[in-house]
Order: sequence, then structure tokens, then C-alpha cells
Amino acid sequence: MDVLSLRRTLGWSAYKITSQLWDHYKPNDISKEGLLSFVKRTIEPGTVQDIDRPGRPRAARTTSNIREVSARHLNKSNPGQISTAEHLNISQSSVQRILNHDLNLKPY
Repeated sequence: MDVLSLRRTLGWSAYKITSQLWDHYKPNDISKEGLLSFVKRTIEPGTVQDIDRPGRPRAARTTSNIREVSARHLNKSNPGQISTAEHLNISQSSVQRILNHDLNLKPY
């Protein structure tokens, strides 16, 4: 089932396409609302390519900062959150957020 072909040939709405995909594939890794959001984002521009979304861009939790925090904290000589924050010139809470949310590390 192709979202764009269902829209063009059958003229189905985003809700009908979502319900058909949900019933046919029964996905476990996405909610029905998430699937509806994807279908709407696909129908509006007419392409499967993801479009830029509005909002402020990430300043501290960038992929390069996540890699750097991972490299510094996953070795034996753990430098600590404060020194990592000073080294990367970001706040300590951003380092803590990277460790918790992005790297799934928890404190002792």
C-alpha cells in the first residue's frame, strides 16, 4: 500500500488511509496518531521525503555533542558532568539530559 497512490487513485482522506494501513499492517512501533501525522506530512507536499518542521533548532543536544559526551563518559576515566559541560561549553543540565535521554544512562 502506497500512501500517495491511495490518495491519487482512490481519493481517500488521510484518516481513511491511516485506518487502512493500521488494519492491514498492525504496527507495534508507532501509535495511530503518529501514523496519521506521517500520512498527513506525506500527503501535503506530495512526497515521502520528510520536510523541515517548525520550531527552534537544538542548541545543546546536537549529534556532535551527544557523540562527544558519549566518548567522554563511556571510558574508564569518567570526567564528570561539570567538566564535560565546561569542555563542550554547554550547561550541566544539558549534559545530564544527554546522558539520561539520548544515551539511556542512569546515575548510580
